[in-house]
Amino acid sequence: MVKLTNFGTENIISEKLYHNEIKYILNEGEDETDRLADRKYVQQAPEIIRELVTRKTLPQGSQAADIYSLGMVLYQILFRVPPFHERGKSIAKLMEMISMSNEDDQLIRPTFPSSQGSESYNLQLLSCLEACWLELPEMRPNIKKVKTMVNANLRSTGKGSLVDQMMKMMEEYTSNLENMVRDRTALLEEAQKQADRLLNSMLPKSVAEDLKVGKPVLPQLYTCATVLFSDIRGFTRISSTSTPLQIVTFLNDMFSGFDAIIAKHDAYKVETIGDAYMIVSGVPSENGNNHVQHIADVALKMRSFVSNFKLQHRPDEVMMVRIGFHSGSVAAGVVGLAAPRWCLSFAVDRMEPYETFKR
Repeated sequence: MVKLTNFGTENIISEKLYHNEIKYILNEGEDETDRLADRKYVQQAPEIIRELVTRKTLPQGSQAADIYSLGMVLYQILFRVPPFHERGKSIAKLMEMISMSNEDDQLIRPTFPSSQGSESYNLQLLSCLEACWLELPEMRPNIKKVKTMVNANLRSTGKGSLVDQMMKMMEEYTSNLENMVRDRTALLEEAQKQADRLLNSMLPKSVAEDLKVGKPVLPQLYTCATVLFSDIRGFTRISSTSTPLQIVTFLNDMFSGFDAIIAKHDAYKVETIGDAYMIVSGVPSENGNNHVQHIADVALKMRSFVSNFKLQHRPDEVMMVRIGFHSGSVAAGVVGLAAPRWCLSFAVDRMEPYETFKR
């Protein structure tokens, strides 16, 4: 639906402005150049723009100038893009270029986008738009001729009248927008899920949920929790005879198995440092004294997993792991802003003596 307004008012306003009987009210900090740098003015006829640029006042219009602007309206309906979009210039710069161009120079006019898919337009219809944009006002067609040319060309395509054609184009445009919104929404949802998975891998789920809603996560002291610390026997020796890629693959396979074990228990992987693997139970979700049982079960399953683990590049290597855990008070909190981590304050060195092979 296109609505044309302001019939008859421009002539009265222009006459009053010309005789200084009225003046435009400018916003604070705005000058005449800012007021005229409006996209609606760049769609005016060249003779109107020249007077706008020189006198800073919108002159009285004419039927020929209206035909020029009608060509701009039809251009936007057909191609669904604003005039001069391909030039990438500011409105003020475009108006200056249009006002300075003439028949001796290259005229500044909108260009026709290349047809895409089923969208192609009769050359006579495009010629009609070019006729509306002729530099000499007296050479432009009148409204009856424009209407006849547009309707004749649309009927020749077998697609109905101008209204039928425009309605069909708007329906296609709306349908395309709906598909774009649906696709972008799906991409946004997938990106949100990936962000949630990444955040949950860095922080406990309850802590991550609080951070997402903007709730501050204060450091907290837990009276009793159980922390497990493990490392791989002979890791330094294995690393010295392996390539970096082999080491990364080895640790990924090993720790992925540990992660799968933890997922079945009320425990959380705090961090990995080299071959060291640290988990905790009882924080941030307190579970009474059950944290001891959960960590003990995890330790036994980790030992069983490692005993059956085969190193890809050294299949004859017998893998063993040291595991130790300790129960006591733990302080926990989120550290960092750019890359937040959930950290524990715990006397880990007290666990080192308890780390033994196969026990």
